Amino acid sequence: MKKKGIGAYWLIPLAGLSGAYFMIALILSGRMMPGDRVNGYDMSLRSRSALNGILNEYRGGEHQLLIRDIHGKDFTLRGSEIDFRVDYPISELPKRNSLLFPKFLLTKESFSLEPEIHYDEEKLAGILEREFLSTESEGTRPRNAFLTDYIPGAGFRVAPEQDGDILDPGALKEAVRKALLELSPELDLSEASCYQKPEIRRDDPGLQAEAKEKNDKLKSSITYDFGNQRLTLNADTYFSWMTPGKNGSTQFDPAKIKEYVAELKRRTDTSGSNRSFRTATGQLIALGGPYGYNINQKKEQEQLAADLLSGKELTREPIYTTVGVSRSGPDYGNSYVEVDLGNQHVYVFEDGKVSLETDCVSGNMSLGRGTPAGIYPLSYKTTNATLKGPDYEAKVSYWMPFNRGIGLHDAKWRGKFGGKIYQHAGSHGCINLPFAAAQAIYQKVQQGEAIICHY
Repeated sequence: MKKKGIGAYWLIPLAGLSGAYFMIALILSGRMMPGDRVNGYDMSLRSRSALNGILNEYRGGEHQLLIRDIHGKDFTLRGSEIDFRVDYPISELPKRNSLLFPKFLLTKESFSLEPEIHYDEEKLAGILEREFLSTESEGTRPRNAFLTDYIPGAGFRVAPEQDGDILDPGALKEAVRKALLELSPELDLSEASCYQKPEIRRDDPGLQAEAKEKNDKLKSSITYDFGNQRLTLNADTYFSWMTPGKNGSTQFDPAKIKEYVAELKRRTDTSGSNRSFRTATGQLIALGGPYGYNINQKKEQEQLAADLLSGKELTREPIYTTVGVSRSGPDYGNSYVEVDLGNQHVYVFEDGKVSLETDCVSGNMSLGRGTPAGIYPLSYKTTNATLKGPDYEAKVSYWMPFNRGIGLHDAKWRGKFGGKIYQHAGSHGCINLPFAAAQAIYQKVQQGEAIICHY
């Protein structure tokens, strides 16, 4: 009897402890365990049914989204305007057996719940339309990059694109939707690429290739060397002459080339122009004549057309029919033959000094055969020539023509030279010379040398 009393005594505290255990388990039923955290917040002993509201309180109440446009203007979208609501999927949290609470006291759990966002899409669309899309016509539309016209000194260039400030409705709605789903406090429309973009940018391979192709066709430059000056023809001038050819090739307008060469000839030819000349006796006179620089227009046009297609930088002289000896100073230089028709005297100048002089007989003035004044190039020189005309034939030892059938030559049939002989007993137009003088002059002069005749 005594032993049974002692056993009953221990049943009383054991029953109390069991009751307390089950009471605690009952209290913890439907609640989070001590130490539990949800989305980083301590939810110890919180009722599962209250978790959604608690998480929304921690989040800060009504959600607001600040939207900033490209000009820095801010608009605040309030959650209440679009019936914005955040729900957390509490059902995803594991339901633990509260009878096992001692186990959970020893292990703290942390859970993460993705919020479920709800809002009225029609209300949001209306706000976006009113605040952002209704002023679209007032903005600047994007502009594609493009190939410029020819720019002097630079060629063809790719002009950069322009982004503009008109919103892309689809991109705007998607960016706002994403910001709301992510509970972002701010949305920068420019950073989110919500504005309409150019379709073609300056690094577009097609544009770059087109610019390169056109500029490659403009690499040619021709520098004309005129001795005392140089004139350069480059793309700044000839780009407008370009015309498309067959199979994508490039051609140059022949009329433009002809026009350019004609102007070049007009500006630089000395042949046919009046030039000042100081005679051996000191007079300063003006003389024309065919001597001098004379661009061969047809051949130069052909050469220029080929040079433009070469893609090379060239320096050369124009193609001449006749040339002078100097571009700096008189084109006839300082070595020439002067025929003073008024005084019937010939001077040979070498390096600016008279190396030979002699009397002569020129064309018969009374018969209208006077030797024409002017500056002429020596056509050629030869020996033992026969000169023929309608009423004469003469054999000469030294023949030096300079003006078609007029030239310098020996006249062994004459006994006298100089004076007034030419007025009534002159030649058919040639310059008759003593044999020794003709021989000496023949040895001194060269083809192309200037023969300067004046009265």
